[in-house]
Amino acid sequence: MVSKIFEQAHYEVKFRNSNLENSRHKLLRDASKVIALTQMEADQYRRMGVPEEKIAIIPNGIDLSEYANLPPQGAFKKKYGIKEEEKIVLYLGRIHESKGLGMLAEAFSFVAKETKMLGLL
Repeated sequence: MVSKIFEQAHYEVKFRNSNLENSRHKLLRDASKVIALTQMEADQYRRMGVPEEKIAIIPNGIDLSEYANLPPQGAFKKKYGIKEEEKIVLYLGRIHESKGLGMLAEAFSFVAKETKMLGLL
């Protein structure tokens, strides 16, 4: 199931329409303000032609107090019936070409062939 999702995401990432890409760049350039989460993202906007004065860097906020009382180590594996010795690779984020999910799927496939106890979430 997971491999099918990554396979589909990989093909969707590969499919690009240059007109759509140009439209995205125009949309960004014509916006009154563009929000970047990081300096790297702001640099990408600049390369797409967005003027410096239209770019605001506003990082995602995280409240660390929400993570002060974490469950004990191994609780997740126990809850979902995953063997203790099994290693898990977790991806947490949006599905977008900029996130490198195609590369993750390819790398996981390669590593999974060499490692017997490995899962991808």
